[in-house]
Amino acid sequence: MYNRDMDTESHQICPAPLLSLNHLPWIPFLFFLLLSGCFTKTGPLVDQYQQTFSYQKIGFSLSMPGGWQVTSEPGVLFSSEFRRQDISLVRLALLTEETIPFLKHYLRISEKEKFSKRMLHFSKGQIGDINLRASKHYKSGNKTWIEIVWSGERGGISKIFHSYLIPTDNAIVQLHFEFPTRFYNSPDNMIKPVLKGVKINALPEPEPKELALIYRNIGTIYKNQGLFKEAIDLYRQALLKEPNDIELHILLGKTYFQKKVYTAALRTFLKATELSSQNAEAYKGLGETYLKMDRFDNGISAIKRALSLTDQEAPLYLLMGFAYLKQKKTEEAIQTFQRLLEERQFETEGHLGIGKAYLSMRLYEQAIFEFERVLERQPAHKEPHCLLEKAFFALGESKKAEEEKAVCNQGDAEIPRK
Repeated sequence: MYNRDMDTESHQICPAPLLSLNHLPWIPFLFFLLLSGCFTKTGPLVDQYQQTFSYQKIGFSLSMPGGWQVTSEPGVLFSSEFRRQDISLVRLALLTEETIPFLKHYLRISEKEKFSKRMLHFSKGQIGDINLRASKHYKSGNKTWIEIVWSGERGGISKIFHSYLIPTDNAIVQLHFEFPTRFYNSPDNMIKPVLKGVKINALPEPEPKELALIYRNIGTIYKNQGLFKEAIDLYRQALLKEPNDIELHILLGKTYFQKKVYTAALRTFLKATELSSQNAEAYKGLGETYLKMDRFDNGISAIKRALSLTDQEAPLYLLMGFAYLKQKKTEEAIQTFQRLLEERQFETEGHLGIGKAYLSMRLYEQAIFEFERVLERQPAHKEPHCLLEKAFFALGESKKAEEEKAVCNQGDAEIPRK
C-alpha cells in the first residue's frame, strides 16, 4: 500500500518459558521474563509459545488458531505459516501503517498510485506480475475493513493474495495472506479463523499537538500529490488543534496559493506574520500572494522584509526583479537581476529578466545579448526566441526576426542556433 519502510527491529519476541508455572517459583519466572525483554519494550510483541501478536500502542492484537507456526520474515512485524506435510499452504504477513492512520485518507492517497506499485512496497520488489482481482468493503463491529484480492508471482511460483486493511484508532493494520495458486481452494476456510483472532481495543484520544501533527503530515502528502482541497481540509483541522502554529499557517497559505485561491492565501499569510514578525517564509508567501494580486508595492515591501530575515536571498531577488518589471521599474529590475548573476544562482532567469528590461528600454542589442545567454543555458527555452523576434524586428533585421518567429511558433523544442 502506501510506501512506508517497516522497522524490522521494533518488535520483541517473547520466548516460551522453559518450564510451566507449576515448576517455577513466581519470582524467578518474572526475573526470566524481565531478562527476555518482554516487559522492557512498548513496541509490537510476538509470543511464539502462545502464537500471538500484540501492539499496545495501536490497540491491536492477533491470536492465531491451531496449525499455524510463527515464522520470521524480513520487513514485516509478524509472520506465520500454515503447513501440511512440509508443504506451505498459506503464509501470513502483518504490517502497520501509522503515518496515515485514517482509512479514508489512506485509500484516497493510495488511489493516486498504481495498484501494482503499491503492492511492490509490501513485497519489497520480490513479487512480480501483480494484478488486482477484486476489492470490497465490509463492516466489522463499528469499523469498515477492506479486502483486496490480487495475484502475483514470487520466485517463479504463481500466487494469490488476500489482503485486509484493518483500521484501529491510530493505525491501519495490513494482513496479507499468500496462497500458492495450486493450493488455492476455499481460502475462507483458512482466513476466517485467523480474522476471528483479531482484537481491537479503544485508545485514548491523542493529545491536540499529536493529532495536529498527524493531520499536518497527511495534509502534506495530499499537497505533494496535488490534492489541494484535501490538503487544505487537513491543515485546517490541524489548526483547530494548534491555532498558533506558524508553520501550519504557512503550509495552508502555500496550498491556497497553489490552488490559486489568493484571497484566502493572503489572509493566511497575514495571520502567520501576526503570529511572528521574524519568519521569512511567511513574508515570502505574503509577497508572492500580493504580486499575484497585482499589489506590487505591498509585494515588494513583504519581500524586502523576508530578505532581512534570511540568508536564502536568491529566490526573493528573483521574485522582486520580475515585480519591478511589471511595474516598469527597469533600472531597479536590472539591479535586482544582477544580484542573481553575482551570486551565480538562477542565472538563466537573471539573464532573461535583464533582457526583458533592456527590451522595454529599446536597448535591443543589449537585450539580444541577454537572450542569447539564456539559450546557451537552455536551448529548448521558447520564450527567448519570441523576444528575439521582437528585438530583431525592431532593428530591421527581418530575416533573423522571421527565423526566430518560426522557432517561437514551433513550441518548446531544442533548435540549433546559427
